[in-house]
Amino acid sequence: MIIGIYLTVLAFILLGMAGILFVARMRQIRTTESLRSASQVDISRYEPMQRLLSAEDMALVAGDKTLERVLRVQRSRIMRGYLRCMTKDFASLHAAVRQMMVDSEEDRSDLAVLLLRSKYNFAYSLCRIEMSLWLYRAGIGAVDLSGLMAQVQAFGQLAQAPSAAAA
Repeated sequence: MIIGIYLTVLAFILLGMAGILFVARMRQIRTTESLRSASQVDISRYEPMQRLLSAEDMALVAGDKTLERVLRVQRSRIMRGYLRCMTKDFASLHAAVRQMMVDSEEDRSDLAVLLLRSKYNFAYSLCRIEMSLWLYRAGIGAVDLSGLMAQVQAFGQLAQAPSAAAA
């Protein structure tokens, strides 16, 4: 009985922490919007991020637990830096698509839905990756970045489409 209460309280605490993290990520996207134009965003700079946390590198240092822990901590720190930069770039792309919607001569309600959905999906993906990074740092599991990378690439193509058409 008491264990059930403790588990319920723990579940609510974890859900509350996840909710706070999600709201923080949503605010981070909003506060960094329009820092640079969409044409200045280079999505290809995030390609090294995909192999930063590879299992092959951890296999090389599997015999030395101290070195493995240090490598996990350093790579998690670098990954968080990449995620901060990616958030700023996504916010710039988001602002560009929103401006494209506002400047359009016809009603673009499809873009309004896309903007809302993409912002929530991006924030959710950031939270999921952040939790995976915590586990990775502790030596548990791996971090999957493919979904986040696909979102940013697709949004980047949409945001940069008018500039390509104008050229």
